[in-house]
Amino acid sequence: MTRRRFVSVVVVLMVLAVAAALMRPRHGTDRPRFEAVRVLQGEVAQVLHETARIQPVDPMLVKCAFTGRIQFIVEDGVWVEAGQTLFVLDEDEESARVADDRSQLLGVRQELRLAKLKREQSEAQEAAKRDAARRSAELETLRAQVVETTPQGGDTLIRLHEQLLPLEAEAETARTAATAAERGYQAALDAYLALVDQQQSRRDQVARAQAQIDEANAQLETSAGSMERLTAAERVERERAQTALTTAQAEFARAQAAQADDLPQRLAAAQTATNAAKSERDRTAAAVAEQERTTQPLYVQIEIEKRGATAAALALDEESQRLALAEAERLRTAAAAGVAAQAMAQSALDDRQAEVDRATAQLAITRERLTIARRGATAAELTEAHARRERAQAKADAAQAAYERALAVQDQEIALLDARQARLAAGIERRSRNFPSLIESYLATLQSERALLEADELTRRSELDAELARLQAQLVAAKAKPPGVQVAPVAGVARVKEQDDRKKQAGDKGWEDDTLVELFPPERMAVLVAINEVNVRLLKPGQVARITVPALKNAEFTGVIATIAGVGKDKFSDQGGFADVTQFLVRITLDQPSAELRQGMTALVALTIDRRADVLWLPRAAVRLDSTAPGKGMVLSGDARAPQPHAISIEPVGDDAVVITSGLNAGDTVFIDRGLSP
Repeated sequence: MTRRRFVSVVVVLMVLAVAAALMRPRHGTDRPRFEAVRVLQGEVAQVLHETARIQPVDPMLVKCAFTGRIQFIVEDGVWVEAGQTLFVLDEDEESARVADDRSQLLGVRQELRLAKLKREQSEAQEAAKRDAARRSAELETLRAQVVETTPQGGDTLIRLHEQLLPLEAEAETARTAATAAERGYQAALDAYLALVDQQQSRRDQVARAQAQIDEANAQLETSAGSMERLTAAERVERERAQTALTTAQAEFARAQAAQADDLPQRLAAAQTATNAAKSERDRTAAAVAEQERTTQPLYVQIEIEKRGATAAALALDEESQRLALAEAERLRTAAAAGVAAQAMAQSALDDRQAEVDRATAQLAITRERLTIARRGATAAELTEAHARRERAQAKADAAQAAYERALAVQDQEIALLDARQARLAAGIERRSRNFPSLIESYLATLQSERALLEADELTRRSELDAELARLQAQLVAAKAKPPGVQVAPVAGVARVKEQDDRKKQAGDKGWEDDTLVELFPPERMAVLVAINEVNVRLLKPGQVARITVPALKNAEFTGVIATIAGVGKDKFSDQGGFADVTQFLVRITLDQPSAELRQGMTALVALTIDRRADVLWLPRAAVRLDSTAPGKGMVLSGDARAPQPHAISIEPVGDDAVVITSGLNAGDTVFIDRGLSP
């Protein structure tokens, strides 16, 4: 090929390339310049488009299980997976607290035992006062009965006395036996209580030694580490704790060794003897009470008849004086006959008349006294008897009230001590639940208590067996999971709480139930969007929203408006500026949150704020608005290769669509000039 021919070929190829370039579309080989769009008729929605942020709501609070120093805490704002460590607490302070609570529990148990003994003593004292007042009231009632009842008279008093003699002999025998039985019971009870006190002292000694061991162990755990790293004061404190531990262990061993004697056998024998003496005392006391119930009516009748003894004596006096009067009258008649016969002097007749007058006067006096005696008690006597009975009954009621009041005070004190004991025991059990060393110490305490139980204490023995089995299971679980390590229950963003205007950090103190970390799992994410004050009136809670998250490959979600802020703020207030545009914060909850959501992600929110039914409409991109004439616009119509402008009347509907009021019909085709797009 010649040089000239080669140049000609190159020139032709360059011309063809330029022509091809000129004929190639500007915006891609496959996309036409004009896109056809038909005029639609039907419902059109006005949609509000806003940019929002994914923000957490309702955090999961992670709290301290106990009080302790923070040894480690997660960094603020990081993402943590489920099971990842959030913070670690030091256990020494909690161990010391449990040891102190156990010492308090021992003291409360001793106070409770003394309170129960005090109640028994108070009950006995107040019961004696109450019974004495009751007996006084019963006695006054019997006295009133004696005053009110009319005696039968005759030989009733003699017959009653004869009936009472054998009964009094039997009652005296019963009282003698009851007195001896009471002395025997008191002696047996004193011996039994002395052995109980001895046993309780041993139990208290074991419990005190165990509490001292726990306290010393807690102090040693607090100063755990090599001696080289401890300060001089810490080494002294550690040596003191070690000495206290050795002393407490020796005391515990001595207390355990002291239990090997025959005290349980002697205590069981003393309890048996006490029960037997109590049964004998109760039997003899019941016999005395029965004898008193039998003889009491006789005593009452005798007292009534004693009141009739005066009338009986007066009746005898009346009969004697009547006979004396009859004899005086006979002698006076004889003297009168002698004077008439002049056998006696007149002075003798006067003497006989004087004797008759004296006998008549004496008989009249006796008969008056007899009438008074037979008349019974006077109104004043009855009133006095009733008054004494009422006063005695009032004293008996007051004694009963004092008895109940004293027992109520004692019961309240016992209830308070019971509640305090239960609270301490529950607190110790709850605090030591996850600490292996504390559980082992408590197991040793319960085992020591079980060893001191008597053979007949079956209920407490079964309770301890169940408690020991439960603690053994707790010990296995506690050893598998360190108590001071708190892990994240779910995955999420961790937010560390603040202390003194800074985030909590290692070395700070965490208090029981104090929130150290707030965990925001993806399932608790919401969408926060700021709405202009012009549009906020168009929104309401419960309204449906469509959310698109660009960072998740335009993942789409649905949600509803949960809350709308009642107070707005300036658009640039967070940056310290001023835009003179007020916005209201709207929170949207997601129907189905994704685990991939993260705090701070951008979200695109679409809110339908209006709907127009049965209208002609076009997409907003197909219409060019006329800025000089509101309600007017222009579309491209006609030939698809070279469409021409066509004026129409419109009504914009948000940013997505326009309603055609005139100039087009349903089904007409218009064109979007894609060549105008960038």
